[in-house]
Amino acid sequence: MHKIVVRVILAAVAGLFILNLIASLQWRIQHDSSILLYITWMMDHFGSVPYRDIFDINLPGTYLFYFLIGKISGYTDLGVRLVDIVLLAAILFMSFQWMKKFGWKIALCGSVLWGLTYLSLGPSSSLQREYLILLAVLGSILIADSERQKRTLLKSFAIGLLFGIAFLLKPPAILAFPFVVFFQFRNAGKMRFLRHAIMPAIVGFVVPASSALLYLYARGGLAQFFDMVWNYLPLYVHLTGNHEALSGLAWIKYLSWETLLLGGFLIWLIPAAIGVYVALRKSAISESQRRRVKLLIVLAICYAVYPTISGQFWDYHYLIFFYFAGQLSALCILGIVPRTGQNENLRPEVIFLIFILFWFRPNEEVLGAIMGRGVSPVKSGRVDAIASFLVQHLQPDDTVQPLDWTGGAVNAMLIAKARLATPFPYDFYFYHDTSNSYIRGLRKKFITDLLRSRPRFIIQITDRDKPWVFGENTTDEFRQLQSILDTSYRAVAGGNGYLLYQKNNDR
Repeated sequence: MHKIVVRVILAAVAGLFILNLIASLQWRIQHDSSILLYITWMMDHFGSVPYRDIFDINLPGTYLFYFLIGKISGYTDLGVRLVDIVLLAAILFMSFQWMKKFGWKIALCGSVLWGLTYLSLGPSSSLQREYLILLAVLGSILIADSERQKRTLLKSFAIGLLFGIAFLLKPPAILAFPFVVFFQFRNAGKMRFLRHAIMPAIVGFVVPASSALLYLYARGGLAQFFDMVWNYLPLYVHLTGNHEALSGLAWIKYLSWETLLLGGFLIWLIPAAIGVYVALRKSAISESQRRRVKLLIVLAICYAVYPTISGQFWDYHYLIFFYFAGQLSALCILGIVPRTGQNENLRPEVIFLIFILFWFRPNEEVLGAIMGRGVSPVKSGRVDAIASFLVQHLQPDDTVQPLDWTGGAVNAMLIAKARLATPFPYDFYFYHDTSNSYIRGLRKKFITDLLRSRPRFIIQITDRDKPWVFGENTTDEFRQLQSILDTSYRAVAGGNGYLLYQKNNDR
C-alpha cells in the first residue's frame, strides 16, 4: 500500500510539473519583472543610475540580478523564459542534493513539489526576488551541510556572502542566517565558533553590501538611496496588498491577520506537521537526519514571518516558506516503522496525496496550452496595443512618461524601447500620505521634471484598471498634472483601460 501510494504521489507531482513547465514556455514578460527589466534596460542603454536617475524602492541587489538577466536574455520573452527555466533547474538540483540525505524519493518529491508551486502561481510571479533569494539560501545550506571538515573559514565566508547577496534583494531574507551558520558549527567550542564561523561569515556578509554602497557612491546615487530608505520606505510598508494606507491599530491588526493566513498556504501546515511527526516519532532516521529535520522546521518558521517584516503579503512572498514547508510535507512518504507487536494504521502518504490532488489544479495558462489556445494577451492586449503605437510613432530622441503602476505601461515601453522622461516609472507614490512633506516634495519634483523634459507621449492607465491607493491621507487628484495634460497634450489613442497623450503642436 505504501509503495503504491508513493508511486502515485511521485507520478502526480511530476506529471503536473511537466504540464506547467510546458505551459510556462509561452509566458510573456509581465508585472514586476517587466518593470525591473525596464529599469535595468535604462541602466544598460542610457547609463541610468538607480535612485539618482530612477526613483524606485528596490534594493541594489535586485538591479544587479535583473541587469544580468536582461543582458543574458536580450530583454526578450523567450530569452527571459530560458533564463527562468535554467534558474528553476538550478533550484531543483540544489534542493535534490540537500534532501537526498532522506532518500531519492523524498528529494524528488519535495523538489518538484516546490517547482510545481512556483509555476502554478503563473507568469506574474516569474523571477520574483523570493525566487532568487531561495537560490542563495539553498546554496548556503549545501555549504553548511557539507561533510568536508577542511576550509571551514572559506565555507563560513561563502555562507555570509550568499546571505549578503540575499540581503541586497530583501533585508528580511537574512532571518535564517544565524541558524545556518550555527548548523555548520553545531559541535564547535565557543572560541572556535567565533573565529571559524561568526567572524568570517560576517566578513562575507559585508562584502556585497559594501560593494553596492561603493558603486552608488561612485555613480552619485548614494545620497538618494539613503533618502529613499529613510523617508519613503517607512511610508510604503503601510500600504496593504489592496493598496490601502493604514496606520496605528488598524495596521497592527492587518499585519497580525495576514501573518496568520500565511499567504493562503496555511493549510500546508497540516502535511508539514504530519511529515515532522512521521520523521521524528515514527521512522528510523539517523541523528544527522533528525538535525536536518529540525533545521527545516526553523527555516520554515523564519520565512513564515519574513513577509510580516516588510508588511507585504503577496502569494509569491511565501515561496521560500512553502519551499521548507513542502520539504517537511514530503517526509510524509517516509516509511513508518511499527512498534513490536503493533499494527500501524496511520497513512500519512495518503493524506499527502489528497493534499496534492486537491490543491494543484491546472491554471488558465496550462489549460490554454493543452487546448491549443496559446498564451493569454498581457493585460488583455493593452500592452501590445500601446507598444505597437509607440513603435510606429517614436522618433530616436523622444521620451515617454507612464502614469501607471502595474497596469502595463512600463511593460509596453520595454517592448518599444522607449526612454523614460522623468525619474518616475510609476505614479502611485504621489497619491498616498499626501500630507507628508516628503510626498509633497516628490510631487513637486515630478512636475518640475515633466515640464523640463516635455515628453512627446504620456501613457495614462485609466481609473477603471489602475491599482489606486485608498484609505487615510490618500487622494486620487493631482491638479498640476491634470492641468498639464489639459493644456499641453491631447489624447491621440486609447483603448482597453488606457489613453495615449501626445504633446500639442507635435505631429
